[in-house]
Amino acid sequence: QVRAPGGESSTSNSFNVTPAGVSEYAISFTDGDSADAGLTRSFTVRALDAYGNLVDVNDNIRLTSGGDNDFEIGPSGGTPDDSLAQALSNGVATFTVKGTLTGSYKFYAYRVSDGAHKTASSVYTITPAPIDSIRFIDISPDLEAGENRRITLRAYDAYNNVITDSVGLQFILENVSTGGTPLTIFGGSVDDSTGALDASGEMTFIISSEVSTTSRLRAYTTAAPVFADTSDTVKVIGKTTSYFELAFNTNDTIDAGLTQNMTLTARDQYGNRVVADNGTVQVKALSFLFDGTDNDSTTLTLTSGQVSFNVRSDSAHTTTFEMKRGGIVSTSDSYTVEPAPVNYFVFDNISDFSAGNSVTVSVTAYDAYDNVITDSTGYPITLSKIAGAGDLTISGGDISDTVDGLDNSGKARFTVAGDSASSDYQLSADNAADAISQSSNVFTIQPAGISRFTHSFSTSSPV
Repeated sequence: QVRAPGGESSTSNSFNVTPAGVSEYAISFTDGDSADAGLTRSFTVRALDAYGNLVDVNDNIRLTSGGDNDFEIGPSGGTPDDSLAQALSNGVATFTVKGTLTGSYKFYAYRVSDGAHKTASSVYTITPAPIDSIRFIDISPDLEAGENRRITLRAYDAYNNVITDSVGLQFILENVSTGGTPLTIFGGSVDDSTGALDASGEMTFIISSEVSTTSRLRAYTTAAPVFADTSDTVKVIGKTTSYFELAFNTNDTIDAGLTQNMTLTARDQYGNRVVADNGTVQVKALSFLFDGTDNDSTTLTLTSGQVSFNVRSDSAHTTTFEMKRGGIVSTSDSYTVEPAPVNYFVFDNISDFSAGNSVTVSVTAYDAYDNVITDSTGYPITLSKIAGAGDLTISGGDISDTVDGLDNSGKARFTVAGDSASSDYQLSADNAADAISQSSNVFTIQPAGISRFTHSFSTSSPV
């Protein structure tokens, strides 16, 4: 409409703004963005332009769960699948979706003919269906006398999802008589033998017995409907050593030449210290001294299932300790002996070279036990000339031209160049802070090829 200053106005003819081309296939959840496992819900897919307008097209589109085979997608009355194509009607299509595995998911819609306008949904959540069963989880058939064993029960729905949304549902744990002494049950979250599901869908109890016996356990709900499970037979057995454990007491690394205290413990198959074990154990590790003697191996005597001892190695390396008694063989975690502090340098042999050229000079750092220093990256070494008739140009250090830090192979590297031929050049590698210095071999800078001729008179008097 146009209006003049005097009040006159004029109105145009009517016109339409039509949608632009399809920009996306928007997915909406007709029945909400979550559902219990096993329930079928409706999804709506709409063809929209870039401005959110519905586009009246009949494209053949596909709705997919992105490869999750736990979803069944279909139109009403159709055959479910994890991916389904159907034609839009006036820009709209409706799908049915059923999921059985709990979790958060996204769905995708795109045009079948060319995969265009692939659009992701917002997050859709499958929650557990109602409880269908309760089960004992990984209950071992053997229990050592005097051991307190934690056992776990877990609730599931009909699709094998853990029930995580029924916090507080109570169960009772009891012995099922097998003619032996009943197990002691305690540690339930409500009372000794009554527990309630937590947010992870589990409840725990503790069982124990001080005498050898066999028993079975039964768990069931305290209210209808009743869900129950019975364990396999649990046998209480006497204490025997199953393996040896080595504790490094301080940490799992040490410098060469230092002594480390370690503790060896006899443990049963459940990880308990076997205090009745007072036997001997052979311990082996390459390049080690045990209590100052017996290179590479020693025999130790346990006292109440445990013994402490000292080890030392002068060789930088990573190894494991083997602990053996008869058929019981155990291996420790990795243990690393690192180089001791830098003690001296060694030059790689410096070759002779021609004037105007250069040579690479390498210096390796060692500790007092002749281990290459591989754990002190950046340790500074200064290179300088200490002999020779001419000047040398030193470069290549990563700290300055004449100062290079050790790399992880224990080396510092430089480039040395010179123009003056002489046979008496020598270099020095130094670290002033640690008062370490080392001289190189003597090397020669040889004359280059002939460049020009010069002449001179043998006398200054005219003849």
